[in-house]
Amino acid sequence: MSPLAFVLDSDGQAINSLDDYKIMFADGTELGWAHASITSRMLNSCGPVQSSSGAIFQWSLKLDEQSDSDSWRVGTPGYLTGAMANGEGTWFARVLYLDTTPQHKDQPPVIPFLAWTKDTSLAKGFHATNTSGNRVALLANDMQSNLRGIRPYPYKRDLEGGNFAGQYDVMGGDAGYLALDCQFVKVKRLARWIRGDEGRDPSEPYKP
Repeated sequence: MSPLAFVLDSDGQAINSLDDYKIMFADGTELGWAHASITSRMLNSCGPVQSSSGAIFQWSLKLDEQSDSDSWRVGTPGYLTGAMANGEGTWFARVLYLDTTPQHKDQPPVIPFLAWTKDTSLAKGFHATNTSGNRVALLANDMQSNLRGIRPYPYKRDLEGGNFAGQYDVMGGDAGYLALDCQFVKVKRLARWIRGDEGRDPSEPYKP
């Protein structure tokens, strides 16, 4: 099968379920935990963070299933799970999804945003195509399985004296289908983490 039939990493190799990746942007930032707000809805938002502070991702064809080697084919939706370090230096993992939950029951859905969750049923997958320079154009299915683009936008948190005050870039869903330009960069770790870790209490020490 032609290499162009697969979604490619920064080395021009097919993105594989057995490998770990950073998702990087042209300015050197990485996709990670945005810490945009202490509200229950925005606390788990995803956005660009400084170099070496992003999540380590695994791609998978299906969630809640351990698989052998799978490669991401162009046109086939896949799922992204990110592993991150907490403040105590241990690791925890969450599934990435496009949140379209209204802030209140009687309100229409707000602008969708990329978020982290332990509930794998919320995730509806991502689509990707290859662009020049071994870069990837990334699109997401929202919670209603509508395909959307992904664009960064500023979220300002005014909490005087609080740890989360300031302006953060979060990743929002774009109805104009503008894809997120990024690059999957393969990384190596001393210990292998598994997708089942997304249900683990972050306070528990990481066990390879």
